Amino acid sequence: MATEKLRIFLSYAREDKVEVEGVYKKLIAIGWQPWMDTKSLLPGQNWKRETTKALNDSDFVLVFFSNRSVSKTGYVQREFKQALDKLQEMPDEKIFIIPIRLDDCQVPERFGDIHYCDLFEEDGFEKVVRAIKSGPTERSEQAEPEKQVKQDIRSDEKIAILFGEAKEAIAKEDWRMAVNKIQGLLALDATHTRAKVSLSLAQQELDLADMYSQAKKDYDARRWSQALDCFREIQNLKAHYKDVDTLVPAVVRELQKEEEAKSIFQKPKKPAPPSPKWYRQATGISIIAALVIVLTFIGYLVLQNQQAEKYSLYSQYIQEADVLFAQSRYQEAKPKYKEALVQKPGDTYGTERIKACDQKIAAKGKEAKRERLYSK
Repeated sequence: MATEKLRIFLSYAREDKVEVEGVYKKLIAIGWQPWMDTKSLLPGQNWKRETTKALNDSDFVLVFFSNRSVSKTGYVQREFKQALDKLQEMPDEKIFIIPIRLDDCQVPERFGDIHYCDLFEEDGFEKVVRAIKSGPTERSEQAEPEKQVKQDIRSDEKIAILFGEAKEAIAKEDWRMAVNKIQGLLALDATHTRAKVSLSLAQQELDLADMYSQAKKDYDARRWSQALDCFREIQNLKAHYKDVDTLVPAVVRELQKEEEAKSIFQKPKKPAPPSPKWYRQATGISIIAALVIVLTFIGYLVLQNQQAEKYSLYSQYIQEADVLFAQSRYQEAKPKYKEALVQKPGDTYGTERIKACDQKIAAKGKEAKRERLYSK
């Protein structure tokens, strides 16, 4: 018995091209033969004749509506009329036209007797597939008995649909949706290699997106320390992520301003009022003892000033080194981190960044060596 794939005609307005192309790809993945003008017409063909022929030869017609296109005039209205005319030749119980809403629009009155499907719902496309499956599963010289027609989508078809939806989510950088779709796919086929690779990528990007979102919240709330920790963790996981390389120096500057403001406006604590006895004893302090107290206080102020200068230099060196590191200029960043450690010995962050520079420099050296070997 000669057989061929089901032919499905896609009727739509140009404004809905992107959404309809997504349906076209899913139908191809299932193994059917959809017809879409932008995908099926060949250069040099008479597009009016080929479109009419494809619609007449089709087993099903999917008619797409949206708020952008529901009232559009033009050739698409002729397609609607041709499909409705062909429907008159079909048995009443036969599904031929399947109206599909792409958003919450009003379906034209002439399609009012035909139940439509909302593609924007979670199971929207699955309903379309079930409607198509309720007819013949393939074109043949002799139709299959109705009792042999399966109503449910086979597991491999579900996998193809989920993988297609996951790829669309990845293309749109909707990582949470991509992870959900791939996890659903792997629940059906745990050995799907491409899905495993895609899940690893999507999960990493989702973690980065969540960290970036939290860091931006801290940044907007002026919680500089928390924001800086998040941004630096993102830098360690993925270089040049979004605008992190620009935000890190900005946060460092804000932290430096806060420290300077504290040193200027922080008032010393007032000593407790002296008791009468202490006051009487203080009047007998010698000039030398008074000078010792004054010199000690001066020494304390000098020490505080030196510490403030060291912290300022430390912050400056760290900021400059971070910028160089983000630009992959590890040879220049390493001395800056070392200078920062001179100002603040034992600093954990500076020590870790020096190690990171050494690792990056070594990796670059190995890569350059391999390139020289290959060039020979």
